[in-house]
Amino acid sequence: MGTLQPFLIITGTAWAMTPIATGQLSKSGYEMINGPGMLASNVAMGAATLCVALKTKNSNLRQLASSSGFTALLGITEPALYGVLLKFRRVLIAAMIGGGCAGVYAGVSGLVRYAFVSPGLAALPAFIGENPMNIVHALVTCAISIVVTFTLTWFIAFKDVPEEQDAVSETPQPAVSPTSDGETEVFSPLRGQVVALSDVNDDVFSGGLLGEGLAIRPEEGVLRAPFSGTVMMFLPSCHAVGLQSDSGLELLIHIGIDTVNLNGQHFSSTLKVGDRVEAGQALIRFDIPAIEQAGYDLITPVIVVNGDAQRALRLTAAAQVDYGEPLMVQSAKEAQV
Repeated sequence: MGTLQPFLIITGTAWAMTPIATGQLSKSGYEMINGPGMLASNVAMGAATLCVALKTKNSNLRQLASSSGFTALLGITEPALYGVLLKFRRVLIAAMIGGGCAGVYAGVSGLVRYAFVSPGLAALPAFIGENPMNIVHALVTCAISIVVTFTLTWFIAFKDVPEEQDAVSETPQPAVSPTSDGETEVFSPLRGQVVALSDVNDDVFSGGLLGEGLAIRPEEGVLRAPFSGTVMMFLPSCHAVGLQSDSGLELLIHIGIDTVNLNGQHFSSTLKVGDRVEAGQALIRFDIPAIEQAGYDLITPVIVVNGDAQRALRLTAAAQVDYGEPLMVQSAKEAQV
Protein backbone atom coordinates (compact mmCIF):
# COMPACT_ATOMS: atom_id res chain seq x y z
CA MET A 1 0.00 0.00 0.00
CA GLY A 2 2.78 2.44 0.83
CA THR A 3 4.29 1.97 -2.62
CA LEU A 4 1.22 1.50 -4.81
CA GLN A 5 -1.18 4.06 -3.29
CA PRO A 6 -0.56 6.73 -6.00
CA PHE A 7 -1.54 4.27 -8.73
CA LEU A 8 -4.57 3.15 -6.73
CA ILE A 9 -5.71 6.79 -6.51
CA ILE A 10 -5.18 7.42 -10.23
CA THR A 11 -7.08 4.30 -11.27
CA GLY A 12 -9.81 4.70 -8.65
CA THR A 13 -9.09 1.29 -7.13
CA ALA A 14 -8.11 2.84 -3.79
CA TRP A 15 -11.83 2.82 -2.95
CA ALA A 16 -11.85 -0.97 -3.31
CA MET A 17 -9.93 -1.18 -0.03
CA THR A 18 -12.60 0.73 1.90
CA PRO A 19 -14.91 -2.26 2.59
CA ILE A 20 -11.94 -4.26 3.88
CA ALA A 21 -10.91 -1.43 6.20
CA THR A 22 -14.42 -0.76 7.52
CA GLY A 23 -14.98 -4.49 7.99
CA GLN A 24 -11.83 -4.84 10.08
CA LEU A 25 -12.71 -1.76 12.13
CA SER A 26 -16.22 -2.97 12.91
CA LYS A 27 -15.05 -6.48 13.81
CA SER A 28 -11.79 -5.82 15.67
CA GLY A 29 -11.85 -2.13 16.49
CA TYR A 30 -8.78 -1.48 14.36
CA GLU A 31 -7.44 -2.16 10.87
CA MET A 32 -3.84 -2.77 9.82
CA ILE A 33 -3.66 -2.63 6.00
CA ASN A 34 -5.27 0.40 4.43
CA GLY A 35 -4.67 3.02 7.13
CA PRO A 36 -0.97 2.37 7.82
CA GLY A 37 -0.20 2.03 4.12
CA MET A 38 -2.00 5.26 3.27
CA LEU A 39 -0.24 7.08 6.12
CA ALA A 40 3.15 6.08 4.71
CA SER A 41 2.17 7.00 1.15
CA ASN A 42 0.33 10.26 1.88
CA VAL A 43 3.17 11.63 3.96
CA ALA A 44 5.67 10.58 1.28
CA MET A 45 3.73 12.40 -1.44
CA GLY A 46 3.59 15.48 0.76
CA ALA A 47 7.32 15.33 1.51
CA ALA A 48 8.22 14.92 -2.17
CA THR A 49 6.03 17.84 -3.21
CA LEU A 50 7.34 20.14 -0.48
CA CYS A 51 10.88 19.20 -1.46
CA VAL A 52 10.07 20.36 -4.99
CA ALA A 53 8.73 23.63 -3.54
CA LEU A 54 11.93 24.21 -1.55
CA LYS A 55 14.31 23.34 -4.38
CA THR A 56 12.69 24.94 -7.41
CA LYS A 57 13.47 28.48 -8.53
CA ASN A 58 10.30 28.55 -10.64
CA SER A 59 7.85 30.81 -8.79
CA ASN A 60 4.74 29.22 -10.33
CA LEU A 61 5.85 25.70 -9.45
CA ARG A 62 6.89 26.78 -5.96
CA GLN A 63 3.46 28.25 -5.25
CA LEU A 64 1.64 25.14 -6.49
CA ALA A 65 3.95 22.67 -4.75
CA SER A 66 3.89 24.55 -1.43
CA SER A 67 0.12 24.52 -1.06
CA SER A 68 -0.48 21.02 -2.44
CA GLY A 69 2.44 19.51 -0.50
CA PHE A 70 1.08 20.84 2.79
CA THR A 71 -2.40 19.41 2.13
CA ALA A 72 -0.84 16.05 1.18
CA LEU A 73 0.94 15.87 4.53
CA LEU A 74 -2.45 16.39 6.15
CA GLY A 75 -3.97 13.54 4.13
CA ILE A 76 -5.42 15.13 0.96
CA THR A 77 -3.09 14.00 -1.82
CA GLU A 78 -4.96 14.68 -5.08
CA PRO A 79 -3.63 18.26 -5.53
CA ALA A 80 -0.03 17.08 -5.07
CA LEU A 81 -0.47 13.98 -7.20
CA TYR A 82 -2.25 15.59 -10.14
CA GLY A 83 -0.66 19.03 -9.88
CA VAL A 84 2.99 18.11 -9.30
CA LEU A 85 3.96 14.45 -9.05
CA LEU A 86 2.48 13.29 -12.35
CA LYS A 87 4.50 16.01 -14.10
CA PHE A 88 7.74 14.81 -12.49
CA ARG A 89 7.78 11.03 -12.74
CA ARG A 90 11.14 10.64 -10.99
CA VAL A 91 9.77 12.55 -8.00
CA LEU A 92 6.71 10.29 -7.99
CA ILE A 93 9.00 7.25 -7.96
CA ALA A 94 10.92 8.75 -5.04
CA ALA A 95 7.65 9.17 -3.15
CA MET A 96 6.71 5.57 -3.90
CA ILE A 97 10.08 4.32 -2.62
CA GLY A 98 9.80 6.42 0.54
CA GLY A 99 6.23 5.29 1.09
CA GLY A 100 7.27 1.69 0.52
CA CYS A 101 10.10 1.87 3.07
CA ALA A 102 7.80 3.42 5.65
CA GLY A 103 5.11 0.87 4.81
CA VAL A 104 7.53 -1.99 5.50
CA TYR A 105 8.24 -0.56 8.95
CA ALA A 106 4.52 -0.09 9.60
CA GLY A 107 3.85 -3.71 8.70
CA VAL A 108 6.73 -5.15 10.73
CA SER A 109 5.88 -3.03 13.78
CA GLY A 110 2.20 -4.00 13.61
CA LEU A 111 0.90 -0.45 13.20
CA VAL A 112 -2.91 -0.23 13.23
CA ARG A 113 -5.53 2.50 12.75
CA TYR A 114 -8.36 2.83 15.29
CA ALA A 115 -10.62 5.22 13.35
CA PHE A 116 -11.62 5.59 9.71
CA VAL A 117 -10.06 8.88 8.61
CA SER A 118 -7.86 9.96 5.71
CA PRO A 119 -4.36 9.21 7.08
CA GLY A 120 -1.92 12.09 7.42
CA LEU A 121 -0.26 14.20 10.08
CA ALA A 122 -3.61 15.73 11.01
CA ALA A 123 -5.07 12.26 11.56
CA LEU A 124 -2.36 10.88 13.86
CA PRO A 125 -4.82 10.75 16.81
CA ALA A 126 -6.55 7.93 14.90
CA PHE A 127 -3.49 5.81 15.72
CA ILE A 128 -3.84 6.28 19.49
CA GLY A 129 -5.42 3.26 21.14
CA GLU A 130 -4.96 0.35 23.51
CA ASN A 131 -1.30 -0.16 22.59
CA PRO A 132 0.63 2.92 23.79
CA MET A 133 3.45 2.12 21.36
CA ASN A 134 1.15 2.32 18.35
CA ILE A 135 1.35 6.12 18.10
CA VAL A 136 5.14 5.88 18.42
CA HIS A 137 5.20 3.47 15.47
CA ALA A 138 2.98 5.89 13.53
CA LEU A 139 5.42 8.75 14.19
CA VAL A 140 8.39 6.61 13.16
CA THR A 141 6.51 5.60 10.00
CA CYS A 142 6.02 9.27 9.14
CA ALA A 143 9.65 10.06 9.89
CA ILE A 144 10.93 7.28 7.63
CA SER A 145 8.58 8.36 4.88
CA ILE A 146 9.68 12.00 5.08
CA VAL A 147 13.43 11.38 5.39
CA VAL A 148 13.73 8.76 2.63
CA THR A 149 11.47 10.61 0.20
CA PHE A 150 12.97 14.05 0.83
CA THR A 151 16.53 12.73 0.46
CA LEU A 152 15.81 10.92 -2.80
CA THR A 153 13.90 13.87 -4.23
CA TRP A 154 16.46 16.49 -3.28
CA PHE A 155 19.61 14.67 -4.40
CA ILE A 156 18.41 12.40 -7.22
CA ALA A 157 14.86 12.73 -8.50
CA PHE A 158 14.03 16.40 -9.05
CA LYS A 159 15.43 18.42 -11.93
CA ASP A 160 14.28 22.03 -11.78
CA VAL A 161 12.09 23.69 -14.40
CA PRO A 162 13.66 26.98 -15.54
CA GLU A 163 11.55 30.10 -15.05
CA GLU A 164 11.97 30.99 -18.71
CA GLN A 165 9.89 27.97 -19.72
CA ASP A 166 6.89 30.01 -18.60
CA ALA A 167 7.64 32.72 -21.13
CA VAL A 168 5.08 33.35 -23.87
CA SER A 169 6.00 31.65 -27.12
CA GLU A 170 5.44 33.13 -30.53
CA THR A 171 3.30 30.29 -31.85
CA PRO A 172 0.74 31.81 -34.24
CA GLN A 173 -2.91 32.04 -33.21
CA PRO A 174 -2.74 30.52 -29.72
CA ALA A 175 -6.15 29.97 -28.20
CA VAL A 176 -4.75 31.28 -24.93
CA SER A 177 -4.05 34.64 -26.48
CA PRO A 178 -2.54 37.78 -24.96
CA THR A 179 -4.77 40.84 -25.28
CA SER A 180 -3.60 44.39 -25.69
CA ASP A 181 -3.75 44.78 -21.89
CA GLY A 182 -1.40 41.86 -21.27
CA GLU A 183 -4.26 39.51 -20.40
CA THR A 184 -4.51 35.88 -21.51
CA GLU A 185 -7.78 34.25 -22.47
CA VAL A 186 -8.92 30.61 -22.23
CA PHE A 187 -11.82 29.34 -24.32
CA SER A 188 -14.46 26.75 -23.47
CA PRO A 189 -13.62 23.08 -24.12
CA LEU A 190 -17.28 22.07 -23.72
CA ARG A 191 -20.81 23.11 -24.57
CA GLY A 192 -22.99 23.36 -21.49
CA GLN A 193 -24.04 25.11 -18.30
CA VAL A 194 -21.47 27.09 -16.31
CA VAL A 195 -21.30 26.21 -12.60
CA ALA A 196 -19.26 27.89 -9.85
CA LEU A 197 -16.40 25.72 -8.65
CA SER A 198 -17.65 26.14 -5.08
CA ASP A 199 -20.86 24.33 -6.07
CA VAL A 200 -19.05 21.18 -7.21
CA ASN A 201 -19.83 18.24 -4.92
CA ASP A 202 -16.20 17.38 -4.25
CA ASP A 203 -14.14 19.12 -1.57
CA VAL A 204 -10.90 18.88 -3.56
CA PHE A 205 -12.42 20.98 -6.35
CA SER A 206 -14.87 23.17 -4.43
CA GLY A 207 -12.26 24.04 -1.82
CA GLY A 208 -9.87 25.32 -4.48
CA LEU A 209 -7.15 22.88 -3.46
CA LEU A 210 -6.10 22.29 -7.07
CA GLY A 211 -6.43 25.92 -8.13
CA GLU A 212 -8.93 28.47 -9.39
CA GLY A 213 -11.43 27.90 -12.18
CA LEU A 214 -15.01 26.93 -12.81
CA ALA A 215 -17.04 23.92 -13.86
CA ILE A 216 -19.23 23.07 -16.84
CA ARG A 217 -22.15 20.64 -16.94
CA PRO A 218 -21.68 19.23 -20.47
CA GLU A 219 -24.51 18.95 -22.98
CA GLU A 220 -22.41 17.24 -25.66
CA GLY A 221 -20.04 14.33 -25.12
CA VAL A 222 -16.94 15.78 -26.73
CA LEU A 223 -14.11 17.54 -24.91
CA ARG A 224 -12.14 19.89 -27.19
CA ALA A 225 -8.79 21.58 -26.69
CA PRO A 226 -9.26 25.03 -25.11
CA PHE A 227 -5.99 26.20 -26.65
CA SER A 228 -3.05 25.07 -28.75
CA GLY A 229 -0.49 23.32 -26.58
CA THR A 230 0.76 20.03 -25.18
CA VAL A 231 -0.71 17.14 -23.20
CA MET A 232 1.21 17.08 -19.92
CA MET A 233 -0.97 14.56 -18.05
CA PHE A 234 -3.45 11.97 -19.28
CA LEU A 235 -5.00 9.18 -17.24
CA PRO A 236 -5.67 5.70 -18.67
CA SER A 237 -9.30 6.03 -17.59
CA CYS A 238 -9.64 8.94 -20.08
CA HIS A 239 -11.67 10.99 -17.59
CA ALA A 240 -9.08 13.71 -16.97
CA VAL A 241 -6.42 15.54 -18.93
CA GLY A 242 -3.78 18.11 -18.07
CA LEU A 243 -2.83 20.59 -20.80
CA GLN A 244 -0.14 23.23 -21.09
CA SER A 245 -0.77 26.08 -23.51
CA ASP A 246 1.84 27.63 -25.75
CA SER A 247 1.88 30.55 -23.31
CA GLY A 248 2.63 28.31 -20.32
CA LEU A 249 -0.84 28.26 -18.74
CA GLU A 250 -1.68 24.82 -17.31
CA LEU A 251 -5.23 23.46 -17.09
CA LEU A 252 -6.66 20.37 -15.48
CA ILE A 253 -9.97 19.27 -17.00
CA HIS A 254 -11.71 16.55 -14.98
CA ILE A 255 -14.80 15.05 -16.63
CA GLY A 256 -17.27 14.15 -13.88
CA ILE A 257 -17.01 13.33 -10.19
CA ASP A 258 -15.54 9.93 -9.23
CA THR A 259 -15.72 8.86 -12.89
CA VAL A 260 -12.27 7.32 -12.43
CA ASN A 261 -14.22 4.37 -10.99
CA LEU A 262 -15.55 3.62 -14.48
CA ASN A 263 -12.01 2.61 -15.50
CA GLY A 264 -12.43 4.15 -18.94
CA GLN A 265 -15.84 2.68 -19.68
CA HIS A 266 -17.96 5.10 -21.78
CA PHE A 267 -14.84 7.21 -22.53
CA SER A 268 -12.61 7.07 -25.61
CA SER A 269 -9.45 8.90 -26.65
CA THR A 270 -6.18 8.35 -28.48
CA LEU A 271 -4.27 10.98 -26.49
CA LYS A 272 -0.94 10.32 -24.83
CA VAL A 273 1.37 12.45 -22.74
CA GLY A 274 3.50 14.72 -24.91
CA ASP A 275 1.01 14.98 -27.77
CA ARG A 276 0.65 18.30 -29.53
CA VAL A 277 -2.96 19.53 -29.66
CA GLU A 278 -4.55 22.40 -31.55
CA ALA A 279 -7.34 24.67 -30.36
CA GLY A 280 -10.74 23.10 -30.97
CA GLN A 281 -9.34 19.60 -31.54
CA ALA A 282 -11.49 16.78 -30.15
CA LEU A 283 -9.57 15.25 -27.24
CA ILE A 284 -11.97 12.92 -25.43
CA ARG A 285 -15.37 11.52 -26.36
CA PHE A 286 -17.75 10.32 -23.65
CA ASP A 287 -21.25 8.87 -23.52
CA ILE A 288 -23.31 11.26 -21.38
CA PRO A 289 -26.48 9.08 -21.05
CA ALA A 290 -24.50 5.94 -20.17
CA ILE A 291 -22.36 7.70 -17.57
CA GLU A 292 -25.35 9.39 -15.95
CA GLN A 293 -27.27 6.10 -15.97
CA ALA A 294 -24.35 4.55 -14.10
CA GLY A 295 -24.97 7.12 -11.36
CA TYR A 296 -22.17 9.62 -11.96
CA ASP A 297 -22.35 13.41 -11.96
CA LEU A 298 -20.75 14.72 -15.16
CA ILE A 299 -20.05 18.22 -13.90
CA THR A 300 -16.57 19.02 -15.25
CA PRO A 301 -14.12 21.26 -13.35
CA VAL A 302 -11.75 23.33 -15.52
CA ILE A 303 -8.91 24.51 -13.30
CA VAL A 304 -5.77 26.61 -13.71
CA VAL A 305 -3.24 24.54 -11.74
CA ASN A 306 -0.26 26.88 -12.06
CA GLY A 307 -1.95 30.12 -11.08
CA ASP A 308 0.52 32.96 -10.60
CA ALA A 309 0.44 34.98 -7.37
CA GLN A 310 1.14 38.06 -9.49
CA ARG A 311 -1.92 37.51 -11.67
CA ALA A 312 -5.68 37.27 -11.10
CA LEU A 313 -8.24 35.09 -12.84
CA ARG A 314 -11.48 36.57 -14.19
CA LEU A 315 -14.19 34.00 -14.93
CA THR A 316 -17.00 34.28 -17.44
CA ALA A 317 -20.32 35.56 -16.13
CA ALA A 318 -22.25 33.62 -18.77
CA ALA A 319 -24.67 30.93 -17.62
CA GLN A 320 -24.10 28.88 -20.79
CA VAL A 321 -21.02 28.46 -22.98
CA ASP A 322 -20.37 26.90 -26.36
CA TYR A 323 -17.17 25.51 -27.79
CA GLY A 324 -14.59 28.25 -28.33
CA GLU A 325 -16.39 30.95 -26.34
CA PRO A 326 -14.36 32.91 -23.74
CA LEU A 327 -14.26 31.03 -20.44
CA MET A 328 -11.68 32.79 -18.28
CA VAL A 329 -9.13 35.60 -18.49
CA GLN A 330 -5.88 35.80 -16.56
CA SER A 331 -4.79 39.38 -15.91
CA ALA A 332 -2.35 41.45 -13.86
CA LYS A 333 -3.11 41.44 -10.14
CA GLU A 334 -3.91 45.13 -10.16
CA ALA A 335 -6.70 44.60 -12.69
CA GLN A 336 -10.31 44.63 -11.49
CA VAL A 337 -11.73 41.11 -11.49
